[in-house]
Amino acid sequence: MRFFKSFKVVLAALTLFSVAGCNITTDPIRLTVGPGTVTSTSLTCAASTSLNSVVSGQSFPVTIQVVGGVGPYSLSGVSGTFLTTYTVPQTLQISGSSSQITTTNFTVSDASGGSTTCQLAVTVSPVATTNPLSCSVAASNENPAIGASVTYTATASGGSSPYYFTGFVQGGNGTVTSSLNQISTTQATASAQYPTAGLNTAVFYISDSSGNSATCAKTVNVQSGPSVTLTASPSSTVPATSTITITSTANNFTFTPSYVYSISGAGLNLVSSGSTATVTAIDASVTRTGTVTVTASNGTQSATSSLPVTFTANPSTLNCSISYAASVTPYKVGDNVPFSILATSGEALIVTELNILDGYLVGTLSQYPYISFYSSGTKTVTAKARSASSGALCNSGAYLETTINIASSSSQFSCTLSLTPNPTYTDRWILATVTPSGAQGTYWLESLTADYASGFADDNSLSAYSTGASTPINRWVYFTYPGNWQVTARLRDSAGRTATCRTYEVIYW
Repeated sequence: MRFFKSFKVVLAALTLFSVAGCNITTDPIRLTVGPGTVTSTSLTCAASTSLNSVVSGQSFPVTIQVVGGVGPYSLSGVSGTFLTTYTVPQTLQISGSSSQITTTNFTVSDASGGSTTCQLAVTVSPVATTNPLSCSVAASNENPAIGASVTYTATASGGSSPYYFTGFVQGGNGTVTSSLNQISTTQATASAQYPTAGLNTAVFYISDSSGNSATCAKTVNVQSGPSVTLTASPSSTVPATSTITITSTANNFTFTPSYVYSISGAGLNLVSSGSTATVTAIDASVTRTGTVTVTASNGTQSATSSLPVTFTANPSTLNCSISYAASVTPYKVGDNVPFSILATSGEALIVTELNILDGYLVGTLSQYPYISFYSSGTKTVTAKARSASSGALCNSGAYLETTINIASSSSQFSCTLSLTPNPTYTDRWILATVTPSGAQGTYWLESLTADYASGFADDNSLSAYSTGASTPINRWVYFTYPGNWQVTARLRDSAGRTATCRTYEVIYW
């Protein structure tokens, strides 16, 4: 009783401070322990919630914490028992257009017949004129056995879509067996199992695109009857060449049971011994799934549990090929030839390597590349590819290969050379102009020479490289000695072809 008196004094001081400094109608939560009648001097409880305020008609979780007395405990108005802590869904209704502080009493009884009452004061806001965000929860089994997995499905509504499921609390002393997973725009699932009998409340937390948040809860009453749980090692999903070991654990049997295993699913083998069993696939060619079921029985009690298993096959080898479209016959030097790299199954491929003899890729690498060749003749193209979805290698990783015959270009590569004196520096400085014809792609000046190297020099300040099919190349040349000089220019294009052109120039002193 001394504890409760002290608690009331502190609470009263906090209340006076709140009234002096704040508007009490916006005070979100008040928690009061007492002043209910305590018929057991050692039994106490406290009620709390994580929410600052709630909306009228909105379900929200309230946590009841019990200290002392003799467990297990029960909550008035709720069927079932719990250990020390229990989360109960609560819904409060108000009328009018203003927020109100609403107080709720919770009465807890223990196994010895003692009881105590705790209060929770919460600010309840009226329902907004717009459709508020809310959610609801359904359980796959509201009265599961100990150790059985319960799947919860939460459904969001109202508010502003899209919705985001931000958290899941399994409640009680349970463990999560399948984590929170949003399965659609409005629904999410999660699973949990509980090792002891009693009430357990699972809570989902959601938000919407406008920043609103809400919670919804579901309570299940775990039954105290016998049960059996299954665990898989190393996992319930393994490669098809691996083995899964299943172990059964019996709960709440009066004496040790025996175990009978069975399996469903084509192409799976099961061998059992006592509480364990091993499962294998007959081959690794395809992915196989099945369900292992065990029944534990001691003659007077029995329980059954199942566990799905999956054996994943290795990625299958794809049959692929590379070819070119024969829409043009024959393809010539400089043509953009369309190629295709395809799987016989029709699935999309990722090309990882493309090798071109005497040619180059036009554009970006894909299943349908364009290739241009520098010269005529028979050309070889090789490639490697894999499935875009499964990663399976084309032809077990071997090169795909094809050949193509490239004809000569319809135009011949040639050039003309002209020399123009520079009037500023007498006739020794001459401007050489080389004009190409029929070049494939880019071309450049490979050499520019006169009869005697000792009597000739060139000026590198002018162009020696061009990308146009007929753009001329200009170079200044200087002649050291007079005479009748033969000047020769040699060009090369990106197809590997060369063109040579000559002219004569008389140099005077």
